[in-house]
Amino acid sequence: MATDDNEKPLPPHVERALAEARQKSARAEPALGRERPHVAKPKESRGLAIVPVVVCVLLLALMMPRAAAPESFPLPRVDERELSRISEGDRALAEKARAERLPPELLAVGSAFRAAQRVEANPAHEEDAAVNARTELNDALRVLRQRDPSMDGLVALRAVQLEAFVDEVARFETTGETTRELHELGGAFVERMRSVGWVVGTKLVPDERQLRVAYKAMWNAVVGDLTKGLALGLDEQRVLYTLYLERPHPPESRRAELEAERRVAKTEAECLRAASSARRATEAWRAEKIRQLGRIDASYPTDYALGVAYYRQEQYDLAVGAFRSWIDAHPDGPLSLRARNHLKAAIRAAATF
Repeated sequence: MATDDNEKPLPPHVERALAEARQKSARAEPALGRERPHVAKPKESRGLAIVPVVVCVLLLALMMPRAAAPESFPLPRVDERELSRISEGDRALAEKARAERLPPELLAVGSAFRAAQRVEANPAHEEDAAVNARTELNDALRVLRQRDPSMDGLVALRAVQLEAFVDEVARFETTGETTRELHELGGAFVERMRSVGWVVGTKLVPDERQLRVAYKAMWNAVVGDLTKGLALGLDEQRVLYTLYLERPHPPESRRAELEAERRVAKTEAECLRAASSARRATEAWRAEKIRQLGRIDASYPTDYALGVAYYRQEQYDLAVGAFRSWIDAHPDGPLSLRARNHLKAAIRAAATF
């Protein structure tokens, strides 16, 4: 190899080192520059294109109605703060009334109420005794109206008896004994609750909130809604109807008949028939409570709940109508898809029933 005088050839080992360095530099060059864009292979491109389609199909499947029998009822929404305010007000009113002592005409109404409840609690009472007790209560109320035309004092009287009743129920749950005081304040209250399955052992099914509202409703039924202050608030009524919807029972007029059917049932078919009769009667009672709640609370999903009750009552045609009414009025919303699912199940059941 020819060279000029100023350029001498490099030693062989240096030439080899330079050649290796150039090769390493050539391999590292793409990483040092701009990254080359990834080019998807044909099969990979087709897979990526399918993903949005699959997602859309899944979403559509989830949104499509599918036949599903209803299993639960919507419950009324209760404002717990408002309910606490009412309870605290009743307690304060009762404490004030006990400290200042109620006027004689109010005490007379309270005594007459107790007498009427005592008679009602006695299963062997004669009709004349009940009539006399009612007359005594009406007379006491008439005297009160003469002294206090507004009848506002009844609110304080009810608060006093409410707090005493709650204390007596707590004593009953502890001892299992129904005292004279409990009967004078609540009549056959505990016995009626036991007859519909709302007493387990010595424990009442209603919680304290429901118990307080149930007592006020019973007290109003005996004395009468004689002043605006006695009326139950909307949230109190929601609490009471929550109990009705969660723990329904057959109407009192059907209990003896249903119990007789259950007792005489011997075969499996007869037992199933008796159970079906009891279930339908229970759901009919619950459906009536749903209608009552719908008239009280405009926010309650009445048609939807009626659809559930009718379905469980095996009144599938009525269930179809109720679910359709709800869907027509509420095409969107948290219950719309459920209603469509239940409607499909009701239509299918009606066709085969």
